[in-house]
Amino acid sequence: MKKNLFILNLAIVALLISCKSTQVKSIEDKTVMGPRFAGYFTITQLGDKTLMTNRPTFNIDNQLRRIQGFAGCNTYNAAFTEGGGKLEIVAPLATKKACADGMDIEQKFTEALPKVNAFTIEKNILILFDKERNVLLKAKPTDI
Repeated sequence: MKKNLFILNLAIVALLISCKSTQVKSIEDKTVMGPRFAGYFTITQLGDKTLMTNRPTFNIDNQLRRIQGFAGCNTYNAAFTEGGGKLEIVAPLATKKACADGMDIEQKFTEALPKVNAFTIEKNILILFDKERNVLLKAKPTDI
């Protein structure tokens, strides 16, 4: 009886150790994979148009999996998921202020976000792509 109890306890300890190491590995994986898509950015190109004024901004919080910023007229926020070389951004929620300038940029920007499928960082420029690998936008890092 004591022998069976010892074996049962040993099996439970082995199971707990294996579960704990799996959880740590997944946390480490997120830490290693995530930080690339994080930080503050200013949009410099939307589609094929270079932006000079009313440029939208990104504040990418990788821990909360949220993006927030200025969309051209209003502020916005959106959730995102990243993994396996893919990036998805849900349609953003935004304030509803009307502006004389910036509304056209904002509309194009907020329509582009849910189309994002992938990203890359080249020469410190964040580039977001759609499913066909068309460039949706480019952004440069911004100091706060």
